Amino acid sequence: EKKEKPPRPPVTFATEGEIPIKRVARVYKLKVADEAAALKAEAILNEVHGLMAAESKGKNTEGKAKGYLKLNRQVCKAEWAYEVQLVFATHDDFKAFDESEWCKETVLPFDDKLKELAVGGDLYKGVRVYDEMSSRSR
Repeated sequence: EKKEKPPRPPVTFATEGEIPIKRVARVYKLKVADEAAALKAEAILNEVHGLMAAESKGKNTEGKAKGYLKLNRQVCKAEWAYEVQLVFATHDDFKAFDESEWCKETVLPFDDKLKELAVGGDLYKGVRVYDEMSSRSR
């Protein structure tokens, strides 16, 4: 017979000391003109994610995108605000990726493609500590 597990408290964020750096995300924010431009951005992100996912695992990747976990995207269809996060398992993994020649040669050119779609060429690029809460237990 199955043993009942005691309920676990939900995940919480730190409220004292300092915010711990676990996962890290490269963040892009831009406004696109319309649905057609948003779909072009989707195609760019499909390509970026494909490259990142392929280089995040396997024996012969030399860690080109080691620690890459996922790509998140949010779109406001009323304002055509477009936001992207490339999430990495650790800050060290992100730094190794971001400083690599592979990133500069292979991934960085996609920044220019997004900038071309951005209204006024205005593309924000930054780095964030990334955490999420879920209704599921730890």
